[in-house]
Amino acid sequence: MDEMLQQEIMSRFPYPIARPFRKLRTDECFDPGPNRLRFTLVTAEAVSRFLAAIVLCECRNLLEEGPRELPASFERFGEQFSRPSWGFWQQCIREGLKLLINSGREPLVSELAAAWFSKAPQQSPAATALDELVTLRNQLNHEKLRVMLPHEFERVCRQTFDQLGTALQALVFLGSYRLGFCSGIEVTKKRRLEPTFVHRIKKIAGTSEDFEAARDERSFPLDSPAVLLLGSGSTRHLNLDPLLVYEAEAGAAPDIFFFNGRNRAGEVEYSACNHGGIFQSSKARRQEELEQEANHLVALLSQGCAESTHE
Repeated sequence: MDEMLQQEIMSRFPYPIARPFRKLRTDECFDPGPNRLRFTLVTAEAVSRFLAAIVLCECRNLLEEGPRELPASFERFGEQFSRPSWGFWQQCIREGLKLLINSGREPLVSELAAAWFSKAPQQSPAATALDELVTLRNQLNHEKLRVMLPHEFERVCRQTFDQLGTALQALVFLGSYRLGFCSGIEVTKKRRLEPTFVHRIKKIAGTSEDFEAARDERSFPLDSPAVLLLGSGSTRHLNLDPLLVYEAEAGAAPDIFFFNGRNRAGEVEYSACNHGGIFQSSKARRQEELEQEANHLVALLSQGCAESTHE
């Protein structure tokens, strides 16, 4: 992976990917060993989680317009969604993109299908690289890592970093999209004019946890509060609830959190991209909304049809 790509990732990629990638540049992960291998795999899984969030939310929007024939692999979606593995997120990207392609719907991130498939259903080198990293991670355990020799770590770290680079090079277009948290909206309505909606946005890009603030003025309101993916030079946007959320209070620290599963009581668990730890939806002010959104997503993707609007 060349230096130019690495700088692009750390400066322009979405924070959930850029932040763990930056760890690979630190002294503790610089040399081949357990730490470098760990954060290479952590970054690769973050790529899969982020892409799966995009694809599943696109599928949700499609299915809200009406039922579609779903792939057989989604028959156990609800069960797998409750305890998601890295391999499950890979499956969601693959099968979700096929659903979108077959529907003729162009997703917000229009480049993603071409990055994932050389020619559907044949996967691209980027998708294959991530699948291979899943396989490797599943083969590793504490005992194997404990007895690995320095030359073995050097080989495995070089191999996995190259595979991660293959995936990230194919996804360089992600830097053209804006990930942001819309925390509030101010509405101005002058006589004889249409209303103006000014959105307060935290820009969630690069490696800094001090998210830059911005104001986004539009003639229509965006969803709020929510983490949104915004198209560059486009009025389109994608709400990533409940798979990617910003939480300032329920976690150990303010952070961006990935969906991490559900328990039998219906509580949703979230894990931080950086140092926010893990929290349950029952600790969040948005508990009801997050749990409803998770149930809604499961209903749509496990049955193929559900209510056409959110409750």
